[in-house]
Amino acid sequence: MKKIIFILVLLVAPLVVHAKNDYKILTHYIDSEIEISGNLRVKEFILIDGDVDYFTRTLNYKTFDGVWDKKDTSLEDNPLYNGSGIYNFTVSAYKYNGEEIDLNNLGGNVKEYFKELNPKKVSDNTYRVSKNDGENSYNIYFKNSGKTVIYLEYLVGDVVVTHKDVRELNYTFKNLEYNADDTYLRVLIPYQTNDEKYHVYLHGNSDGEYEEIEKDGFKYGVFAHYPNTKKEINVRLTLPLEQIAIDQGSNHTDIEALDEIISIENKRLDSIKKGASINNYAKYVIYGLAGIFVLIGYVIYKEKSKALNIMYFVLGTLISLFNYLFKTGVWYIYLIMIMPVVVIILSKREK
Repeated sequence: MKKIIFILVLLVAPLVVHAKNDYKILTHYIDSEIEISGNLRVKEFILIDGDVDYFTRTLNYKTFDGVWDKKDTSLEDNPLYNGSGIYNFTVSAYKYNGEEIDLNNLGGNVKEYFKELNPKKVSDNTYRVSKNDGENSYNIYFKNSGKTVIYLEYLVGDVVVTHKDVRELNYTFKNLEYNADDTYLRVLIPYQTNDEKYHVYLHGNSDGEYEEIEKDGFKYGVFAHYPNTKKEINVRLTLPLEQIAIDQGSNHTDIEALDEIISIENKRLDSIKKGASINNYAKYVIYGLAGIFVLIGYVIYKEKSKALNIMYFVLGTLISLFNYLFKTGVWYIYLIMIMPVVVIILSKREK
């Protein structure tokens, strides 16, 4: 019995000791590079402000559920694109004193890397990993107040797929629900190219933007910025076959894939544009309904009818619900719900 209690104490102790967390994520840099072996090397620089005792980052190597059966060659939602694991993980954290952030040297201010937590000796400047299907979750223990940098390096293994005509990366950076003020993503390819087989597609927040990195007519990657990121970012790249010199991955197909990939992504882009157009139209409809709603508040007040008051409240609720469902981002629409309350209070005062 004593052994069981001792083990439980060891497991729970890090959570008890590191219990104070109250911070905001300011900036999240993700710098990644496709290696000639088909792995994706990633560096992350996360700048937070507040009181921190621990930080959790969950890293995925699977983009899609399931295990590839070596037969399915569909180019959408296929575990064919999943990596083999997260490797060579290292982490550090340090107090940020306003140093210039250099995307080409994100780890330049790291003094030492943390060791994996020893359950028998709980201490700061350590990390603990929990491995699940498709992802690893890292609890990083570091105490600081004010601005803190969390710095990570890791490898997503065997994530590039080989087709008969192109190599392809179709990877999603998941678990980005930090609502960081700014998230920056860079993806570099092994060698610069001007080959027509090179294509790049990114999917994230609708208000994000990206541009291809190029010099002297040659392209060698993509750079993206997403404000207030609350979702994942999908990166899809097609590369000439010679970009991957050491083909150690097991995910190969025997199909000519490029034309179909381009077709899929063009349809996806059209769908996004159509959805954005509908949302934009819905926004102006909601504006109009909200304006009418506010104006008829005076009529409802004059009628002094309990039934009309209830209908007025229901109408306001529906307008607010539409605003939420269409994700217009116009928060002040919800203020119309003040009107039914005002009408009811004024009506009661006159009785």
